[in-house]
Formats: sequence, structure tokens, C-alpha cells
Amino acid sequence: MNRAFLSHSSQQKELIKKIASNLGKSNCVFDEYEFESGMPLFEEILASLEKTELFVLFISDDSLNSKWVQKEITLARRNLEIDENKRIFPILIDKSIDVVQDSRIPDWLKDYLMKPYQDHFIITKKIRQRLREISFDQNPLFKAKENLFVGRNSLFEDFEAKIFSLNDVKPNSIIVSGLEGIGRRTFLKNALKRTNKIKEFYTPIILSLDSKDSIEDFIIKLQDFDDETSSEFLAELQKLSFSEKIQEAKNLLNKVQESNEIIFVIDSGCIVKPTSKVAEWYLEIIKTQKHKEIFTLNIVSRFRPSNGLLRLRKDIIHFHVTTLSEKDTEKLFVKYCDMLKLDLVNSDAKAILEVMNGTPSQVQYSVEYIKEYGIKDAAKNINELVDFGETQVYYLIDMVKSKGENSSSLLTLLSSFEFVSYEFIYSITENSSETEKLLDDFYILGIFDLVGANKEYIKVHYSIRDYLRRSKEKISSEYSKKLRQSIKNFITHENEHSDFKDISELLFNIKGAILEGHKLPEKYYIPSFVLKTIVELYYQGNYKNVISLIDKILENPSRLEDSLEREFRYWLCLTLARNRSSRFEIEIDHLDGSDYDFLYGFFLRFKGQFDGAMTFLKRALKKHSNSQKSKRELVNILLLRQDYKMAIDLAKQNYEQQKLNAFHIQAYFICLIRKPYLSKDDKAVIEDLFKSIEKSYDSKAKEIASVMKGEYEYYVKKNIPDAIAILRTCIKTNSSKHYPRKALEELYNNTGMTAAKNELSDKYGLVNKSFTD
Repeated sequence: MNRAFLSHSSQQKELIKKIASNLGKSNCVFDEYEFESGMPLFEEILASLEKTELFVLFISDDSLNSKWVQKEITLARRNLEIDENKRIFPILIDKSIDVVQDSRIPDWLKDYLMKPYQDHFIITKKIRQRLREISFDQNPLFKAKENLFVGRNSLFEDFEAKIFSLNDVKPNSIIVSGLEGIGRRTFLKNALKRTNKIKEFYTPIILSLDSKDSIEDFIIKLQDFDDETSSEFLAELQKLSFSEKIQEAKNLLNKVQESNEIIFVIDSGCIVKPTSKVAEWYLEIIKTQKHKEIFTLNIVSRFRPSNGLLRLRKDIIHFHVTTLSEKDTEKLFVKYCDMLKLDLVNSDAKAILEVMNGTPSQVQYSVEYIKEYGIKDAAKNINELVDFGETQVYYLIDMVKSKGENSSSLLTLLSSFEFVSYEFIYSITENSSETEKLLDDFYILGIFDLVGANKEYIKVHYSIRDYLRRSKEKISSEYSKKLRQSIKNFITHENEHSDFKDISELLFNIKGAILEGHKLPEKYYIPSFVLKTIVELYYQGNYKNVISLIDKILENPSRLEDSLEREFRYWLCLTLARNRSSRFEIEIDHLDGSDYDFLYGFFLRFKGQFDGAMTFLKRALKKHSNSQKSKRELVNILLLRQDYKMAIDLAKQNYEQQKLNAFHIQAYFICLIRKPYLSKDDKAVIEDLFKSIEKSYDSKAKEIASVMKGEYEYYVKKNIPDAIAILRTCIKTNSSKHYPRKALEELYNNTGMTAAKNELSDKYGLVNKSFTD
């Protein structure tokens, strides 16, 4: 890591000593560590400034009156002008200083944000993050990516027209929607720069909200910007009504605005819902924002807000980012190749460009592939570039695994958190230089984003986290032991906690304690935290605890926003349906729309009432035609009824939307191989399905792949002995045995091998009447 020069007055020695100790001798220049007695002080300072990349200025009345500090400021300014790798980071530690009015602070230094901080731990975190940013900037690949931008001219024109309009109601919040990897953040940042709303090198605060987050998460993450989260703050937050939470969010947002900061919320369904509805609390917050046209709160969303809302709310402006034109795709490709100093062979480059779909992330991946393997190899493996949009997660994880076991273990660890601080990760991995190098590599690869007020938290992309969750990758025993100890310490010393300096560690410990069945004080049962724990418990099959936790939260529904209450009731009904509980028919009346129909279909399927289940699932699809869960359930029932002809179109749609989902691969495969005649195209699709199952992330993928091979021998090659041998081997080598037993039983039925079927049933019992395990 790079080093920081700590500029301070002697009166601040005790505070700076703690910060220097936190940073470590190798990461900072502190006079007690560096300056030798007998050496001329000015020469020592000059040499140390030359050797460090970050000049940290601790501003107080004493430091501004110090002649040595003033000399250091002058020298740092000179270094800043002659060396683009140098950075300056002023930290205000004296609240009595008026940064704007104080003539002792040079005008050029006033351009830097100076928010008062006095806690040595928080200051250390901020310095460490600045040092990381310098390391990233020194990486040519990262630097090229940061400066990579082409096109979007019509969007920029639209942006300027909406920003500089004569409307009476001035906008104060921007929503940018589009697919992940399409360039939403890049467009917004460049658009704000072009219209002089932010400075050239300004970096916004990045907050991340997922579909299961709520206003509480927004408040806690904003509070983390303002100060550490206190135990008292959590307790008070729990007592607030919904309208009081909105007021608390407004107050925190005003503090952000007063600090001249702006926020980008990376939103995956919390603020702008998949239905195009927008969270009421967001609308209320921006309605009364103090200063218009400052754009303190901006949303980068996967989903578009409804046109009806945008017509009514002139204080919100919206832009939808789509794929690049062919011309701009070519510009981006050539520009990135040029930045990375790659020599292109025109014929190969044109062949690669022809398969680009206009997504910037695909272009970036293709150029990085060329840099790694050469353009000839890229042209030969062009299908890998074509499939990137659908299978990019597989390729990214494969690249991580290729770096060795430690790399793979670290990614699995990172993916177990919603978001996690560098400090917490280092406490688990013991802050080795290898961990630091791997984290830099992961970030540059695009494995995770940095979020938080100072980009101090790592958030692995959802698709990668989901891939690893489904594949049931285990955290290493060494890391697991330390995580369990963290939860144990939290529970043991809970009464001693007053301030939580790391919100990611707090959230992990709360969730871990609840998962282990510990009863915590009420202040920790923040609804959105509990919801995420409930989802985990559900997938673990711990249905009893799911129901008791939801019942606890729903004792006081008035404190919940409507969408969050609906989520709790949805998971309650899902769990009751799995348990075939009669209570389901009471609780389902709290829901409506496609969720009501899906859940009723799900419930009836578990009760074995397939006709009724199909009726409800078809009704759900009429209301929400793209519902993956409804399509999957319907396919499941059709396969159980052996209605392959009816199932095949839906199975194909599911597979094409999620090509690495093992259940979608299996369902489509089952339908295809049972066709009376296989065309050349059908055989090509079957070959693709075999490739997809080999890449699939699901923990059942290997078992399903073996079953597919056995069924292929029977249905396509008509080789009964080999099919039986493969399926019998699969039963012996897989613990669940569900899929191979089901396939083998059907084979025995079809071929009249009753004795063999009975032997199978006697040995393993009856096969569960479900397509999925």
C-alpha cells in the first residue's frame, strides 16, 4: 500500500499517535517514527513528502498557527502540481474553525471537503480508503476503465434540457435506470460534470439498497456517513413510527447536503420496484429537500419508474440508459484497446465487433480477454465473448479460481456478506499482503463495488453472490472459526456495546446470533435485517424459526412500510404452504395480485391438487407474464403430469432467461429428449444444455448432469443397459439420490421392468412426488 504523511501540530500529538498506530509504521510518515535526531528538520520533511503519496493535513487552530505545518502545506501543493500521483486529504479536527472564512486556509485548499472528525478509528478508516484509491489509480487497467466513456450524446442533450428548463418546479433528484453493466453510473457522473453540478475529480457517496432493504437501511447507512452507529441510536430507531423515520432520513440528508456531498443509491428494487412503483418514503424525503437543483439524492436503478409518477412529480427527472449504437460500440472497443496499448489485427477485431451487443461491460471484458490471451485466441473463442452477457458470472468466478485456493476462499468469504468493510475482512484474514493484492485484483476485475460514505465497504455483485449461494460454496474452516468467534464476542459483550464503528460487522453479528437461535434485545430486531435472516432460514429448511420470527415482527405492523410488511407476509405464506398448514388459508388473505395466485398454486401443488394449482399459476402469469417463479412452478407440475409437449415452451423460456440455472436446464432437457423426433436444431440445443450444466452454479448440478447422461442414453441413443448403469452409479455416488431414482423408476416403468422397480422402492422407499428435490 502507499504511504500517508501526517501533518499536524505538536498539540495534536496524542490523537495523531493513535491514528499512526492504527495505520502501521509501513503505511504512514509520523515524526516519531521517521525523523532522526540531529538531521535538519526541513530536509527530513522534504524527503518524507517526496516518499509519500498522500498528504493528510489535520486542521485545527494550533496547526494553522504552526509555521512548520504552513511550510508542509506549501511543499504539498508544489508536489501536487508536479506529480499526478500525489493526493491531499485535509481533515478538520477542530469544530471551532470556519473553513470558508478562515484566512489561514489557502483558497485552493478550501475546494476540498472538510467535514469535522475527532474519532481516531473513523479518521484511520478514511485515510486507509484514500490510500486504496491511490493504489487503484496507479493501476493502468483501472485507470483506463475509469476514463472510458463514449457516446450517449442524445441522452446528454435530454439531460441538459431537463436540468436547464424554465419549469416552475425545479428538479432535485435524478433516477437513471437500465441493466447492470450498461453504464448508468458512468452516464450520471459524466452528465453532472458536464452541467457543472460536480467537480471533475469528485467521487459521490455510494449507498447500496436491495429489494429486501427499507427506510431503516437507508437511515443506518446515512448515519454511518455522519458518525458511528450507537446502540442508543438503534434503540431509538426501533421506536419511531414510519412518518418519524421519514423525518429522521430528511435530517440526515440535510447534513449530507450541508457537507456539499451528493449520493448515488445503487438500487436493486428497494426504491424503484420491479412493478415501476416508487417507495413512498423516497418521494416524501425529496419533496421537502432544502435546496433545489443540487441533486443530493440520486438513484441508479435496475427498474424504470412509472410514467404516471414522472408526469406528476416534476421534482424527479428520469433517464433510461440502453445499449450503445454500433458506431459507439466500435469507438469504445478501439478506445479501450488503445488505452491498454493493444495492437489490433483488423480482420479479427471486426469479427469480434460483429458479435458485440452494445453493452459496455461486454466490450470491456472482450478487450481484457484480448489483453490476457491475445486477439487470435479471442477470435477463435468468440462464443465465449458472445455468451458473456448470460454467463459472465461463470467466467469471472473461473478467473478468480485460476488464481489459486486462497483467492477462491477469499471470494467465498466476501460473498457471505451483504457488504463488508476492509477492516473486518482483514481481521478475519489477518491483513496479509496477499489478501490486499487479491482484493485489488477483484475490484479491478469487477467482482465487487465499493460503497459507503468513503467507499470503505466491499459489496460483491448480487449475481456472483447468488451464484456462490446456489452452489453452496463453503467458507474455509479457518475463516468460519473466526466468524463464529465474532458472533460469540458480540453476544457475550452485548451489554458493553455503546458505539458500533463498523456497521457491516454489526449486521453480520446480529444475523449470525439470530440464525444460531440467540435472543437479542429488541433494538437489534430491525425489520429489514430480520427479513434477510428469514430468507436464509427458509433456504436452510428451518421453517419453524421462520414463522416465529415473522410473527414477532408482525406484532407491530404499523412501524413497517407497506412493501416490507408485504414481504414478511409473502415469506410467511410460502413457509406455511411448504408445511401444508391450514393457517395458510387465513394468512393468504393479506396478499393480493400475482403473489396471491402464485402462493395459492404453490400451496395446492404441495397438497397434490395439480389441476387447482395450474389454474392459480396461469392466473398469476396473466397478471405478471414474466414471473420466473410462476413459470417454474407451472413447468414443475406439467413435468409431474408428464405433459412434456405443454411444458416445453415454458421450459425453453425459463432456460433462455437463466442459462446456468440447473433446474431450468434439466426441465428443458427432459422435454426435448422425450420428443418423438429430434431435429438437427434440437440436437444442437441438447449439446448446449450439456455445456450449460457443466458450468452451472447449483449444488445439484453434478447430480443432474449425471442423470442427464443416463437419460440421454435411454431416450436418444436407446441404450437401456448403459442408461441403467449410469443411473445406478449416480444413485450410489450422490447423497440425495432424488433425481437418479426418479429417472430410473420412470425407465423401469416404461420398459416393464417391474421387479427392478420394486427392488428400487424396497431399498430406497418411494420417490418423492416432486420434480424438484
